[in-house]
Amino acid sequence: MEGIQEWSERLHDGVLLDLSVGWESGTIEFVVERSAGITTLSIQGFKSLYVPRMEPWGPNVCVNEIRLLRHEPSGARRLEVEMQSGDVAVIEGAEAIVLSPGT
Repeated sequence: MEGIQEWSERLHDGVLLDLSVGWESGTIEFVVERSAGITTLSIQGFKSLYVPRMEPWGPNVCVNEIRLLRHEPSGARRLEVEMQSGDVAVIEGAEAIVLSPGT
C-alpha cells in the first residue's frame, strides 16, 4: 500500500478539476487530472474543511504537495492539500483516505 509521500509525488503537477463535499456521507473528493489519467483522492469521515482561494503565489490549478500532519490515537487525521497557487486545503478528522487511479 502506498503512503502519503507516494501519493503526493503522483499528484504533484496534476490539475485539480473538481472538489466536492458529500455532506450526508461526510466525504470529500479531490478529482485530479494527470498525464496517466484522472485520479480521485477521497477523504471519508471528515469533521471540518477549510479551502481558501487567495492565490498568494499567483493563479494556478495544479497540486503541489499532500501532507498528512497528524495521526491521532482515535484514527482521525489532519490532511493538507497544497496547491501551486500557495493555497492549502485543510481537512480535519479524516477517518480514511483513499487514492483511486482512474483510466
